[in-house]
This record gives sequence, C-alpha cells and structure tokens, in this order.
Amino acid sequence: MTVTAARRAQAVAALSSTAAIRALADELNAIGVPVLVLKGPLLQERLYGTPAAYPSCDVDVLVHPEHLHPVRRHLRATGWRFAAGNMLLWRLSRSAVFERGSVVLDLHWGIHAGNLPSTSLRRLERAMWSGASLGDHGLYEPAAAPLLVYVSVHGASHGFERREWVEVVARAAAQVEDWDDAWRTARRCRMEGTVRRALAVALDGRPPRPAPLLDGWWGRLAGAASWTMRGHFLPRALRATVARAVHRFHREPS
Repeated sequence: MTVTAARRAQAVAALSSTAAIRALADELNAIGVPVLVLKGPLLQERLYGTPAAYPSCDVDVLVHPEHLHPVRRHLRATGWRFAAGNMLLWRLSRSAVFERGSVVLDLHWGIHAGNLPSTSLRRLERAMWSGASLGDHGLYEPAAAPLLVYVSVHGASHGFERREWVEVVARAAAQVEDWDDAWRTARRCRMEGTVRRALAVALDGRPPRPAPLLDGWWGRLAGAASWTMRGHFLPRALRATVARAVHRFHREPS
C-alpha cells in the first residue's frame, strides 16, 4: 500500500469511527446519558483540526459510573459486541472494549493509567467532568486544564513510546490559557509531578524518565501495590500464557 493509499484508508477509518460515535452519543443523550471524549479521532479533531492526524485504533469515551448498566444494555441492543480481548482486570480498570463492524469503542466509567486502578484517579475523573462543555459532535469535552493533566498522565504511563503522545501534550498545553488553574488542577489530582515531566518532554525535548504517576508517598505505594496485584512480577511470557487461557472462557457478564 502506498503512503497516499495508507493515509486515505486512515482518513476513512477515522471518519467512520467519528460518525459511529457521534450517532451513539446522540442515542445515549436521548436516554439521559452524557458521554465525554477521552482519546481518539474526536480528540485529534479538537487538537489538530482533523480526526485523522495520526492512526488511532479506537475511540475512548467516559460515562458516569451510575450510567454503566443502561449504556451496556443499549450497546447490546444496537449490535455492539463485548470484545474477547478485554483485559482480565477490566472491572478494576473500569473500562471495556466493544466492537461493531470496524469501529472499536473503549468505554470508560472511570479513568486508569499505567498500573493504577481507576480508584486512584477519581480526582482526575471528577476534574474531567467539571467544566466540560458539549461539543458540536454531541459529546462533552473536558476543559483545557484537566485535558492537559489527562494526556500527560496517559503519555507518561506509556513512557511516551509514541511520538504522537508527545505532540498531543504540546497541543493540549497550547490550549491552556489559565496556567494557575492548570497547576491547581494538577495538584488536586496529585499529578503535578507527572504534568511537569510531560511538559519537559513535550516542550523542552527532554527524554522521558520513569517515576510514580501520583505525587507523594501515596503515589509510590499505590503504584507498587497495583503493580503486584496485576502480576507484573511474573515474566511477561507467563502473564501472556495465563491471560490467553482465561480469555478462552471469558464472556461479558449480564
């Protein structure tokens, strides 16, 4: 496939995903369920002006935890399939992947990052909803300050292994007008250190360095406990073997 053909296919996939998620948001809004954009083509549209700035395999959205069951019922009723490859600890992460045709939806009813469970990031979850505004596409968009915190912790949790995640932090930072509010938000979420490290990578070109995502002793303790709970002390090959064995019997609960 030529570069031009690959970019055309990328654009088609992004537009298809965007249209499907917009339609889903309209359906959920009609039953009183607000949906907030986390990642994917809709975030690219906000930061780059196009939903196809770089390849994105899924669309991440956030709903309130109390809306999870009506959302899952609606997804089942409208042809979305609970993906067989969902992580074993999807309940702990409060996110699950659903598929319909070529569109992949990563549904979150909490926010997780790295090894941390969603309970550790509830302050960030609340910040994402606070001050969110309804976009033209029918989904809510977080304010600039919590968005910067979110993309910083997401990129840092993966060691900024993709160039696009560095660029996203830089573009999110460019939309921040009130930096006092941004730092207050980062401190409330206990992620000031992560945001500072992410900005150093994105704006100053410094290499990423591993560090706890949450500030203070609580961040180190939560990270170590979750790392152990998720079995990261086991060799990667053994973890993959166990995951494959369990996935054979994995089904979405009713």
